[in-house]
Amino acid sequence: GNGKDERKGPGTGSIAAAARRDLEAIVERDPACPSFTHAFCFFKGFQGLQAQRVSHWLWGHGRKILACKIQSLISEVYGM
Repeated sequence: GNGKDERKGPGTGSIAAAARRDLEAIVERDPACPSFTHAFCFFKGFQGLQAQRVSHWLWGHGRKILACKIQSLISEVYGM
């Protein structure tokens, strides 16, 4: 191989790429969302999903205490 991960499907891309796709979907589908910045700053569902992705990555890389702390904070702050 060329050293790159050539798998396709969920869980194979970067967290940043997934966040970009989420923002694009929000702006495209939600007429109440005026911009990417608005979705990024004010949509708690978007923020919660990104936090879950980071927590999942941390958990999978042996950082279970930090993953649980992030999930706990998101639950407290956003009520999720």
